[in-house]
Amino acid sequence: MVIVVHEGDGPSLVSRIVAELEAMGLGARAVRLDPEDPIALEELARRTGAAAAIRIVPRTGTLHVWIADRVTGKVVSREVVIPNDTPKSEAIVATEAVELLRASLMELRTTREPKGDVAPTPAVKKPVEPQPAPPVATETKATTRLALEVGPAVAGSGFDLPPTVNVFAGAWATIFDPLGIEVLGLTPLVASRTSTNGGEVRLNLGLAGAGLRLGFSPGTGRWLPSLAAGCAAVFFLLDGRAREGHEDHEETIVRAAPFLRAGLAVLLVGRLRLRLDALGGWAFPGTSVRVDGKEIADLGRPLLAAVLALELVVW
Repeated sequence: MVIVVHEGDGPSLVSRIVAELEAMGLGARAVRLDPEDPIALEELARRTGAAAAIRIVPRTGTLHVWIADRVTGKVVSREVVIPNDTPKSEAIVATEAVELLRASLMELRTTREPKGDVAPTPAVKKPVEPQPAPPVATETKATTRLALEVGPAVAGSGFDLPPTVNVFAGAWATIFDPLGIEVLGLTPLVASRTSTNGGEVRLNLGLAGAGLRLGFSPGTGRWLPSLAAGCAAVFFLLDGRAREGHEDHEETIVRAAPFLRAGLAVLLVGRLRLRLDALGGWAFPGTSVRVDGKEIADLGRPLLAAVLALELVVW
């Protein structure tokens, strides 16, 4: 039902609106309201059980339309201005009020009605185990377990004699990254020579040692710095060729020498690397070489060697 609320003025306009509503098939009745009554249009409609209400307020020049959907609770409220009070104006206002009410009803009806209670979530019969995330492919650097080295070396036994040329050979194995062990050796190739008034002295140098090694592989593993410390047995092979009035003399002297070795290898191709190493040590006890009563050399203090070798990764 629709109520048409008025304040006693404009009965012809009220009648027109009621007639228009009834022509639409809606039940309608006029309700007179005291202008001093502060009751709101919504409250009045709810008291009378009306679903919609139209209020005419001539003193303010407005026409107020209120409509509510009691299912969804949606409320539509509209307000239009009343033109000059003429028969033509009343017909226009009545038509506008009814059309406004019709549009409001259509707006409410487009609201979807609830489809009913939502079905409860079915009980979980068997929990689904979370699937592990697929492994992320990461680039790993293979650890070298065993490598062999060979190449030329230049060794110096103190600063008194020229250096010797040797063949270097070595091998190292990783215990656990980055710690490993190594063995190395120097084989005489070209002797060191020096001449005095008493003749010529030739010195060949040999070495065999072992130690602990630290190998590091930063970045992509193309470069491999290393550091080793150990102890070696150093062999001094002396050959004295005397001039007239002196005697020839040959002797092999063995001394112990702790050493430090530092190097850097670069990957060439596949399993092959190129190494550059420096070795430093100190032989003891000291060994003095004398010719004709004069000291010409103190062997192995210090002991120095430079090595350029090819390194083959076996495993």
